[in-house]
Amino acid sequence: MSAEAVCYTAKVNIVDCATCGAPIALTQARETTLRSSREPFCCPQGHHNTFRPSETDRLKAELVKEKQRREMAEREVVMERKRAESAIKKHEREQKRVRNGVCPCCNRSFVNLQRHMTTKHPEEVKSETQPPQLPQPKEST
Repeated sequence: MSAEAVCYTAKVNIVDCATCGAPIALTQARETTLRSSREPFCCPQGHHNTFRPSETDRLKAELVKEKQRREMAEREVVMERKRAESAIKKHEREQKRVRNGVCPCCNRSFVNLQRHMTTKHPEEVKSETQPPQLPQPKEST
């Protein structure tokens, strides 16, 4: 049986072990894979090593979180505006019915609604409310 010699050449990057300082040879493809996956790898002495996220990776993740927070805040503003507009429309409908002589409490029509309200629903007259106001948009800097 004869053994043939195989010659393999590849460009490698040398990385030092974080524990013992032993050199670890990694091909560029393997190093890229290990950096992106954060998968642990061992030095020749058996110590486990892992690449930490770079400053760029950390800032990208922070940017994504900030974008998500901003989108959430924008959705909340839109929902709050819709709620306020709905409340205003409801109040305007109620006011129109009252102007046309319909009692807001018992839904009956009266020629003299004011007299009906003061005699039949005095608690409602005392707690008369103002229409809700739309929230003013905050100016961003």
